[in-house]
Amino acid sequence: MRVLIVDDNLDIIKLLTKVFLVKGHEIRTTTNSKEGLELIKNEDWDTILLDIAMPELSGLEIIDDLEKNNLLKKKTIWIFSAASITDDEIKELVERGVVGIIRKPIKLKELFSTIAGSHTVQ
Repeated sequence: MRVLIVDDNLDIIKLLTKVFLVKGHEIRTTTNSKEGLELIKNEDWDTILLDIAMPELSGLEIIDDLEKNNLLKKKTIWIFSAASITDDEIKELVERGVVGIIRKPIKLKELFSTIAGSHTVQ
């Protein structure tokens, strides 16, 4: 599985990189939201974990851009955030094309069982 993580938290990036690599998945990470947007637009990913609260572009701004360019529903994007998001906001994002939300702090077993619904994850 090809996984892209767009998150400005280096500790999370390091942890998830190790875990995904040990499980045999290809992983790419970026702490730069503008680079993340370009990677989402220009490459194929099986799963994208997108943080909401980032400098430069927020995850929501990235979602807006993808939707404006008719790309959002073509991507498997999980919101990956500690930000407080209401159930109504989650529902609206899912209706727009986001797969769902994975809340921080992460629990690795829950992370993999959550994304396993859209892909086969070991």
